[in-house]
Amino acid sequence: MFIHVYIAGIGYFTLPYLVHAGASHVYACEWNPDAVEALQRNLSLNSVSDRCTVLFGDNRQACVSSDFSLNKLLQIAKHLHH
Repeated sequence: MFIHVYIAGIGYFTLPYLVHAGASHVYACEWNPDAVEALQRNLSLNSVSDRCTVLFGDNRQACVSSDFSLNKLLQIAKHLHH
């Protein structure tokens, strides 16, 4: 299961997905450099850095340029509900 978190902050959703929900990889997008630094530290402290890609910048730009767009996420979500 791949997850894309568009407002990652310091890991409020990113860490539970990785540590407790068994996500194989999380793409975490965040624009605040202090939050990115804290997120990276929290990922390391929880030994899950290797399963998270932190995308720095405005999610309307940084995340759209990633290989996992919001449209793809919505398609997956629709598929899971059927």
